[in-house]
Amino acid sequence: GQPELREMILDPALRQLAQRIAASFHLQPLDEQAVVELIEHRLKAAGGTGQEVTVPAAKMIHGMTHGVPRLVNQLCDMALLYAWSMDHHHVDEHVVQSVLDDGVFFAAQIAAEEAKSR
Repeated sequence: GQPELREMILDPALRQLAQRIAASFHLQPLDEQAVVELIEHRLKAAGGTGQEVTVPAAKMIHGMTHGVPRLVNQLCDMALLYAWSMDHHHVDEHVVQSVLDDGVFFAAQIAAEEAKSR
């Protein structure tokens, strides 16, 4: 999922590292519906109902991560932790916004800085 990392690993100076990597996959960003389904699937796989993250919150997560699976998973993990710490049983847009407001999801900060520099 990180073309820059792939290029770095293919550098001849890192040949020893490249030999130890069994497989490399590049996932394209997911569309909004696929993010909703990914979140539901992961929640069910973890023993939940799949409904712990509301659809509006999942759509907000898609917007903040641009559908990059690794970032979707990171933001979901943080939002679930925040919901638990707030004694909420669901992640809604307010919980996701709390994560973003606290500045702990660095990908959102980087995107904001890039938008400012344009």
